[in-house]
Amino acid sequence: MKTLMRLMIVASVALMPALVFAGPAAAEEGGNKVTVAVCKESGLTGAVFRNRGQCVTSVPKQPQPGPAFSLELDQGQHYDCNPPSPTMQCWGILSGSGLAPFSVVHVIGNGRGFNGTHATVMEDGTVSVDLSLPCNVHTVRAQGTLPTSPPTVTDPTAAVDPPDPCPGG
Repeated sequence: MKTLMRLMIVASVALMPALVFAGPAAAEEGGNKVTVAVCKESGLTGAVFRNRGQCVTSVPKQPQPGPAFSLELDQGQHYDCNPPSPTMQCWGILSGSGLAPFSVVHVIGNGRGFNGTHATVMEDGTVSVDLSLPCNVHTVRAQGTLPTSPPTVTDPTAAVDPPDPCPGG
């Protein structure tokens, strides 16, 4: 009886490495084949890792795409400034969606006396406002905030100039 017990223990110990190394290989078949291919092609398994399974678990995961959003400046047509001025015309429409609710979209540009402006995003993540930019303001860009954790600031929009002609520019 003791001989049978010893034989079972020896067999278990002998088969243990085969089971340990078979785990990663078995996982390859149903797992992430792209990651396995990267490990095979790069030769990472021999140089740094004890086995392919270690390589597979160490490959960084693909970054997930950020939330979909839009943020646009449109020159549109010039319109009467608010408050109305008999000699001034204004321009600029800001629209966006997928932004952080109640965040601020900053609008910057170049022009005498213009220090920038802003618009507040609605609860549903959208913004749509007439910017009332004087016609002398040009190279206007906008930048908003995405609803990520932590919040992410968008890249600035492409620069937009006033419509031509824009009286008072």
